[in-house]
Amino acid sequence: MNTGVCCTVVLGSVLLAGFSSNEGTAPDALKLFLEFRTVLQTAEGVLRDPAPGGMALPLSGAVRPGVLLTDLYDYASGTLAKNHLGKIAVRPDLSDGTWEKVRYKLQVTVEPLEKRETRVAVDAVIEALKRSFTGKEEWVTLVSNGNLEETFLVRLGRRLFGPQFSLEGKKKGFWERDPRYVPGSEGRIPTLPTPDTKPPF
Repeated sequence: MNTGVCCTVVLGSVLLAGFSSNEGTAPDALKLFLEFRTVLQTAEGVLRDPAPGGMALPLSGAVRPGVLLTDLYDYASGTLAKNHLGKIAVRPDLSDGTWEKVRYKLQVTVEPLEKRETRVAVDAVIEALKRSFTGKEEWVTLVSNGNLEETFLVRLGRRLFGPQFSLEGKKKGFWERDPRYVPGSEGRIPTLPTPDTKPPF
């Protein structure tokens, strides 16, 4: 799971919440001015419901309170595997084989901070089946490029705050993570640029 220290700056009704991390390119956790149960139930719906509002991922058994884990989802296979892999992960080039299948699962952590403050973090576990030229196969865990995590957070935000919600961000270096704008207690959403990254769905 992503770990880090929360740094916040309040600008009127907008809260800038950033959680620094050195583990990949997943977007920062969000700090929302909403009650824990509301956020948790909405997160469950986003994971389970079909697109475009949800991600159509079945939930596995409960991990612990506030932690939602999906089953592995078969994302692509065959000749499309290589191209589809590049949409959701940092894809290494292979000199000794090919990528044959791609699958992933999401883990969402919803954590109550105060009575009406909740932190949400999401991590994608992405695996690709590598087949060597000798026929040997192995599942390899790859680094997420942040697309799956951003897709979840945007869809969560739009359910909670309306279709105008977006994540503000300009991708920096590989290990840097941008702060995110989050609506304040009044629920007003600033006009923000749309992320360059399009969801892989």
